[in-house]
Amino acid sequence: MLTRQYRYPIGRWIYDLPAGAGQAGEPPQSAALRELEEETGLIAKDLQPLHLYYMNPGRSAWPVHVFICTSGTTKGHADQSDPAEQVRLVRMPVRELDARIASQEIVDPTLIVARSAAAAQGMLPPVQAIAAGEGSPCGIQ
Repeated sequence: MLTRQYRYPIGRWIYDLPAGAGQAGEPPQSAALRELEEETGLIAKDLQPLHLYYMNPGRSAWPVHVFICTSGTTKGHADQSDPAEQVRLVRMPVRELDARIASQEIVDPTLIVARSAAAAQGMLPPVQAIAAGEGSPCGIQ
């Protein structure tokens, strides 16, 4: 389950994950649960830490906490009141996600990190050799 949003800085629609900054004193997992419901109208039955990384550690100490929901969701209430943040929910098979990452259609770094971390931890299948690099040991043709 992904989201699709228009991202004004790059002038295009992209696939990404629900995300947002936490409020002062808000634990990262609480912020993730809040953002998931606000953006998608879904409430995670469970939310497990998946990975912690820094978007640009040479310039900023801003951590990115990535979580994964493994037990499904229930219906909540999305907040679509911000016209600059129109979020669409997208179901995408893992193989299609891998193909879109390989073709560079997926540009959101957190989505790419999440896919890789979930595979490394055995929560999703290994990343498939797809697209132009298929069959080449280095992904180069």
